[in-house]
Amino acid sequence: MAKKGRPPKVDIKKLIGDVDGYIKKANPPILAEFAHKHGITRQYLYELAETEAHKGHRELSDAIKRISEAKEITLEKKALNGEYAQNIAIFSLKQLGWKDKAEQEVNLAVLNHAAEILGGIESVIDD
Repeated sequence: MAKKGRPPKVDIKKLIGDVDGYIKKANPPILAEFAHKHGITRQYLYELAETEAHKGHRELSDAIKRISEAKEITLEKKALNGEYAQNIAIFSLKQLGWKDKAEQEVNLAVLNHAAEILGGIESVIDD
């Protein structure tokens, strides 16, 4: 079994400072690419943000959200303009949490109760 190496030292302030420049240059901005350019993985970037949040610093978490939002905006605009293939944009937007059909939660207990009420009404009508 391979030993895990020590995580790379990361300058959090530099990461945060690089976000706006990256967003301006990237087309579209991709969080994994941003992390890769800084010599870390996307997962490690998330872990750093969580650690910083526990210390009371939300800036890195906000920076990550700005990259994701910039990606979402770019994908939607360019797909609508025909600059990106819509199927690729849709695929990528789904990774950001978009859904292409409404999801409804159905509470089985409510449905069962409604069925009981309807059954009671039917029996009154039949009598």
